[in-house]
Amino acid sequence: MSCQFTIDVDGDPADLIAKAREALAGIGGKMIGDDQAGEVEADSPFGRIEGSYSVSGQAVSFVITKKPMLVSCSMIESQLRQLV
Repeated sequence: MSCQFTIDVDGDPADLIAKAREALAGIGGKMIGDDQAGEVEADSPFGRIEGSYSVSGQAVSFVITKKPMLVSCSMIESQLRQLV
């Protein structure tokens, strides 16, 4: 089951990407790509999370293609929204 959500940012979307990259690195995950698009990988206590991101104007869109059943889409979205 995939998740899709978009986060609108007031400032530079590259700042959200940088914060997400730093947060993921802190838990052993990574973002592969640049300030416009790329892939997201992270391990959670429940299993692997994978997806992609893309920037369009002041919005960053995420598509989560793989996640553990015990981790809801809203949990992932909530964690990313905390970075804004």
